[in-house]
Amino acid sequence: MKKLLTMLLVIISIVGVFALAEKKPNQYLSFRDHMTDKGYEVEWDEYLLVAIARKDGCEIRLKNGVNYYVINGVLKEFKQTLKNVNGSIMLSVQDLESMTAKSEPAQAMLTVDYADFENLAAFYHNENLALLRATNDMAVDGAAMELQVETAAPMEMNKENSADYSGTNNQEEGVDEADFVKVDGKYIYLLGREGFKIVGAGSDLKLLQHLRFDEFEPYNLFVTNDRIVLLGDSLRKTKQIVENDGEISARYYYDNSTAVYVFEKTDFAQTAPKLLKKYYISGRINQARCIDNYVYIVANEYDYRAVPYFRVALEKADFKNGVEMFMDKIDFVNNQVTVDKICYFPQHFDTAMLYTVGINLDDLTKTGIDIDAYAGRADNIYVSQNNIYIANENYYDDKDYGKTEIKKFALNVGKVDYLANTKIKGRVHNQFSMGEYKENLRVATTNYDDVTGVSSNGLYILGKDLELLGSVDELAKGERIYSARMLGDKVYMVTFKETDPFYVIDAKDPTAPKVLGYLKLPGFSEYLHPYDENTIIGVGNDTHIEGEGRVVVDGVKVALFDVSDVSKPKLKDEVLIGSENTYTDIAYDHKAFLLAKSKNILAIPYSDYGQKRGDKNDVAILKIDDKGLEFWKDISHSTDKKSKNNYNDSYMSAINRVFYINDILYTLSTKELMANDLNNDLELIDILMLD
Repeated sequence: MKKLLTMLLVIISIVGVFALAEKKPNQYLSFRDHMTDKGYEVEWDEYLLVAIARKDGCEIRLKNGVNYYVINGVLKEFKQTLKNVNGSIMLSVQDLESMTAKSEPAQAMLTVDYADFENLAAFYHNENLALLRATNDMAVDGAAMELQVETAAPMEMNKENSADYSGTNNQEEGVDEADFVKVDGKYIYLLGREGFKIVGAGSDLKLLQHLRFDEFEPYNLFVTNDRIVLLGDSLRKTKQIVENDGEISARYYYDNSTAVYVFEKTDFAQTAPKLLKKYYISGRINQARCIDNYVYIVANEYDYRAVPYFRVALEKADFKNGVEMFMDKIDFVNNQVTVDKICYFPQHFDTAMLYTVGINLDDLTKTGIDIDAYAGRADNIYVSQNNIYIANENYYDDKDYGKTEIKKFALNVGKVDYLANTKIKGRVHNQFSMGEYKENLRVATTNYDDVTGVSSNGLYILGKDLELLGSVDELAKGERIYSARMLGDKVYMVTFKETDPFYVIDAKDPTAPKVLGYLKLPGFSEYLHPYDENTIIGVGNDTHIEGEGRVVVDGVKVALFDVSDVSKPKLKDEVLIGSENTYTDIAYDHKAFLLAKSKNILAIPYSDYGQKRGDKNDVAILKIDDKGLEFWKDISHSTDKKSKNNYNDSYMSAINRVFYINDILYTLSTKELMANDLNNDLELIDILMLD
């Protein structure tokens, strides 16, 4: 019997060999049948007329009538012509065996000659092909990029300022976030409708410098020891010659670019800041950070084109009379750079352009700027001292719909270099839903079930190469994340639907994060801020339930959470501000928040549109310590006491920033800058009208 079985196996093997031998290299077989036999899942994209085969992370795409295919994003040519027989795609045995013999490994980023771009694009939807324009590797005439101007040597570092003052409310220590107001203890730097202003701080507010711009609208700035950096929209007009019915005319349009102006600090009581350099970058700024003397920018350009060039324009101008800025263009360079190669991310889905920029403020030459351009976009951005993380929700690919793609870029003395990317389940709420700790990234997301639509929440911990290390999910079903904060090895998270669950998660072991405890309260917190290691401040809204589960907002709520016992967090104290129609900018703008711990004060700007109190756009000053909260004073910039529904006064007098220098508390609105005495019951000291 054993001999018989052995003989049968030999016969079957011989038959198999002859069968394979009969499959001559020139013989044609069905792509679908062959790939299915090999264990691939095969689908047909009716819109693109593309067949797609997937197996174990390998993806192969081929298009009817096209003599090349794409395997894991790599373009390959067929050795023999593809055929269509009765609607089926037929390939030669030689090509089929070559295609499946050794799959190309999936890569995070690839390069392709620009001549092949249109061939590659035929296999993807317009919104699905991602390109990277590697501007750092471009071959250009170096002289054409250089400015033929003198760049002033950096000033000697200012002596340490002994003033006690508050800076911008940044997420990470040492990573300054761009804002429209900055202070350095001696001066207050302001951006507004009338341009850039520098004010001398103190009991007698004085406008020292006022710079207006004709072709520049700055809305953010940085201030370092020796530099001032303004960031905003370029308002330059570009002339285009057009011919219509034999008539030639000129049209003017604004370019879609960001302008960055770098100034040298001076003695502002005597001299205006000196303009050193201008940069123009395609798109509009999403986020900007300053670390030491390096500025990092992430910009988006939603023009939905993948054109293979990047425009860099550098200018020099000067100030006249110390006040007005005249746009006398000297040695203007507008260099359109053609890129030799295009890089792209297979399986990445977007066509908006994304730019990463690094500027060395101590080297304002060609070597001091680092620019990369990607086809993609930036939704939420988190920046540590060493890395930029960009999180984008996937809207296009059905297979990964609702997932978030995260890209990691290394920061190194003004350089921004791509490192890795990955996808995780769910959607990121904002930058505070991400945080780096010991080279690992923690990400809190809200996920919606594909079938039921029911939400749940989770925390994912990724390694330095963005590999998944550990997670905890399925938290607070039916709710979504309203706020999160990553502090050391703890993660604090607030979800909401009808009540406010405040979660404490232990992330010390990145492979096994776990919920330590949670507290349910009415309302929700939209911003979390540490007071000390045992106390967290929450700012949001109080709520109550009416009728059949209708949530009604009762006003702004400031809460103190005691987390000294992480297994049993508790509410230590709370203060309510305003009426049911009261809101705070802190819900979406954390820079409006001020905690002056050394002064024992907390400042909460708010807008109350309720009928009980009339329209108000003031700031509530609270007393705070480790024991609790107490309302102290309300500061208002409104002068229209009779007509509280005056829209213009309401807008102009809305307080949007609060800061202090020594013992003076400053409040800022579009209309004015006000100084109040912290040592004398917030008595008014001075007002400087701004508009």
